[in-house]
Amino acid sequence: MARKGKGLTQEQLALEAEMDRSYVGQLERGEQNATVLTLAKLARVIECDMAAFVHDLPIPNQRLDRRDLA
Repeated sequence: MARKGKGLTQEQLALEAEMDRSYVGQLERGEQNATVLTLAKLARVIECDMAAFVHDLPIPNQRLDRRDLA
């Protein structure tokens, strides 16, 4: 985990990224989906590329339609 690699607690990360600690925990547990803005804030604090957060996520092989992109 990038946060632990930087030696940050959830509280420290949340404070620096200007978000609630419980939200950081929910993101880490996969209970919430992050917006691009949230990923940018976290990446800035952790000093990594935003792609590091999504690099290993499985991408389902399914066709998307317009409703999925709205």
